[in-house]
Amino acid sequence: MTDDFRVLSADTTAPTAFAETGSDVQFIADGSTTNIAYFYLSPLGPTGKALTQALKATSEADYTRLANLFGVTVPWDETIGAPIGLYLIPGDQGGRHMTCRNPQIMLSTYSGTDQDLVRFLAIAEESEVFMAVQDVGWNCGSSNGEALSRVLATDFYPAELNAPGVAYGWATAHYWLDSDRPDFVSENFPTDKDNISLGCAALFINYLRFQLGHELKEIIQKGGPTLADTYRNLTGKTDAFGPFKQLMDTFFPPGPACGLLTDNPFPLGQWESLSGVLAHPPAVLAMGSGTIQVFAVGPDSALYRNVWNSRWLGWEPLHGALVGSPTVLSRAPGLIDVFGVGLDSAVWQLSWDGTQWGQWTSLGGPAFSDVAAVSLGADRLDLLMVGQDSALLHSFWDGSKWSPWDNGGGFVLSRPSVVAWNGELQIVGLGGNSDLYHLVYKPADGFIIRESLNDALTSAPVIVARDQNQLDVFFRSTDMTLHHRSWSDGWGEHSVSVSGPLASEPRAIAPSATELRAVAVSATDHALLRLVWSDSTGTWAATIFDDGGVISSVPVPLSVLPNLLDTFVVGMDHAIWHKRACDK
Repeated sequence: MTDDFRVLSADTTAPTAFAETGSDVQFIADGSTTNIAYFYLSPLGPTGKALTQALKATSEADYTRLANLFGVTVPWDETIGAPIGLYLIPGDQGGRHMTCRNPQIMLSTYSGTDQDLVRFLAIAEESEVFMAVQDVGWNCGSSNGEALSRVLATDFYPAELNAPGVAYGWATAHYWLDSDRPDFVSENFPTDKDNISLGCAALFINYLRFQLGHELKEIIQKGGPTLADTYRNLTGKTDAFGPFKQLMDTFFPPGPACGLLTDNPFPLGQWESLSGVLAHPPAVLAMGSGTIQVFAVGPDSALYRNVWNSRWLGWEPLHGALVGSPTVLSRAPGLIDVFGVGLDSAVWQLSWDGTQWGQWTSLGGPAFSDVAAVSLGADRLDLLMVGQDSALLHSFWDGSKWSPWDNGGGFVLSRPSVVAWNGELQIVGLGGNSDLYHLVYKPADGFIIRESLNDALTSAPVIVARDQNQLDVFFRSTDMTLHHRSWSDGWGEHSVSVSGPLASEPRAIAPSATELRAVAVSATDHALLRLVWSDSTGTWAATIFDDGGVISSVPVPLSVLPNLLDTFVVGMDHAIWHKRACDK
């Protein structure tokens, strides 16, 4: 057991060892369900009681799911009075049992308040008992079995992979990616405490499932003594490690720290469907630990959310009655604000306070475009939309209340695009003369600049900020190609055509001060086009990446990992599709 990494592993501590520390310290039996008996160490008191009750609520369903995945059940144990015993103990040492086959499982309670963390540990340790009963090659004392236990625990309780209060978390893929990447597919590392080997093994199991498309149950039941044997049992092939490593080297080049906070970055370089029936592009948001949240309006006009946290968790209804595309942002860690235009043409807000969703709130209107939102700080939100007379309307929240809608003037024909920059708002839109219209808003002074930049547009523009002295604007021009114009101590004189012809307006992001990524849909075949700015040369890369697909909406880009771009689109089947691409 290494305290630094809180390894989920077997060790030699038996439950009776705790009773020997003093006559007042003993395990208290707290009943049983069909397959599991529950105990907690007496010093835990009410906390132990509450956690065993929480386990009782889910453990039988979890046990049944594990039995289905492994194709076996755990025999009855007379000592425990059930096939498996769960023993809760104080501390932060993860989960453990004497041997892989031993069903007496001890689970650390950490803060005592995170019920899903205890469930996560239970899945990891119970799965190791199932491995021993199944006996096809998964070894809980080696890298392949320990990695599978973590993959399963994450699949059951994905939010606990990076649980608050757990030093370093449970993810291990980054240890292997940031090493010289040895082969722990063709052979196991002979302990369960080496994070480099565990990272390789966890990545490979997820590669089998999410990149190659094998079901988790199939992977488990066709397991072998090594992961290469498992691969051969699944595919009939013997080239397990080579293609896997080549893919990882392409998307996570050796050398720089990978920045990965999960054990599942897959699929890489291929489209995946998130299902749904949509007519408008989704809104996307990157949260902590690499989590992605996707918001979309369904055919019933309700808002739906799908979260990626080591895997996609499925669509969750958030109700409401909206038209068009929503807008989402996070003004502080753990907080989410979603805005959309309702069926009544008013702007509506829904907020997540870190624990639960609030109620839908009307902010008035009417709106004649999708709403744009930006935050200048934890207690400041600014909204922009086009009003009935095509003027730009603005409202802000000061931490306690919303201001009335302010008429910013101008004549704007598209949804506005806005970025917070040096304490002010930089805004662009499609002007009344099909020109690029630019406005600047300062909280203390209101709108201070309203100007036409004279470019000829055939789409809504988008603005991004690379640093404190660099703005970039993208739009489709009259020649139907993508044009780019930048500001650095003044607007550049000319827009430059960099691709085309395009079927959609462009979208763009600036992952850092030296990076730009722009995406649009090709008018030729409705595939996704991706362009990359090379800061070293000050030009766009010669290669325009054709990422394929058949797309019916504006693409929505998101940067979650260095050098990678996640793009979300609506396909011709009206489902949301996602692709993670790299610049190679």
